[in-house]
Amino acid sequence: MPPTRQRTSRRARDPSPAWQRRRVPWYPDAYTVWRAASGPLWPYPSGRLVAKGDVVKKSRARLDAWAEAQKRFRLSDLHIQMARELGLNPKKFGGLANHRQEPWKLPLPEFIMECYRKRFHRERPTKVVPLTEVAKRQQQSARDTAKHPRERTDT
Repeated sequence: MPPTRQRTSRRARDPSPAWQRRRVPWYPDAYTVWRAASGPLWPYPSGRLVAKGDVVKKSRARLDAWAEAQKRFRLSDLHIQMARELGLNPKKFGGLANHRQEPWKLPLPEFIMECYRKRFHRERPTKVVPLTEVAKRQQQSARDTAKHPRERTDT
């Protein structure tokens, strides 16, 4: 009969830590190689300014989505302002405005007014500002921040 080997736990046999034991070679994929070649990750454009004088156009795209929803669902400036104050997503209006096929739903303008009434306990905003005016104000403020950028405080 062969000699019996005394059983020991794996941890007792291998003195190296777990992270060294299970190491698998890592090979970079194409995206990682491209990202490394494209330059440093910091500072990357995160908000207001990409470079001196260039304004990031995120807010413009958001306003375009609202303008498209206003045209597509035939909403007034009042309804758009109410929906923006409620924090609704204009891309999701298609599911909310399905009152012909789903008769239990309110039409979209009435739904927005009902939500506004429940949340703010008033019928309408005190001052209705059209989307074109909001866009003008945002462009002016973007130009002002481009002329007078804030100083960085994290360095």
